[in-house]
Amino acid sequence: MQKPSDFNEQEFLAFAKSYISEAFPNPDRIGCPPDAELALMADRPLESDLSVSDHITYCSPCFKRYMELLAELRRRLRKEAQ
Repeated sequence: MQKPSDFNEQEFLAFAKSYISEAFPNPDRIGCPPDAELALMADRPLESDLSVSDHITYCSPCFKRYMELLAELRRRLRKEAQ
């Protein structure tokens, strides 16, 4: 059994990301927010609706799209910083 000091945050986050990405399929995209709302949550999370952050915890397609939007935002910010 692992001790609490053996906890690896990076491994945990990688597992959580992998799990949420696959565990909650929603092929008919029932209840999904518009892409613009996912983009707002990625860009300005404090201004986004709490229901969007709740939704991505149980909708794999929206979670994946949110992660894509975050990656795009990071790339853009790195490019602007150069």
